Amino acid sequence: MCKLESRLEIVRLVQNGSFQLPFTQANLADACSLYNVHINRTLQDLRRRGLIKWEGRTVTLLDREQLEGARRIRSWLPPCGGLLTRTLAPCRQAP
Repeated sequence: MCKLESRLEIVRLVQNGSFQLPFTQANLADACSLYNVHINRTLQDLRRRGLIKWEGRTVTLLDREQLEGARRIRSWLPPCGGLLTRTLAPCRQAP
């Protein structure tokens, strides 16, 4: 989320510390090769800890420093590479 916010900030899509996501939690899970339930529980934990606010498609990083610390702790998770540079539609193999 921190990296996504940084990239969106460069193109001036962060307003008042919040940004819009063009995808759902399920899309995020697919992009990260994780189950939707894992993403949902992780986001609930981040909300409970007061690190993020996610309402509809609007995300606000409330405590970026602690959120980056949480990222380092969870470094075993696979990266969500290419999230901004590729479509989130399911990949299809050529016949």
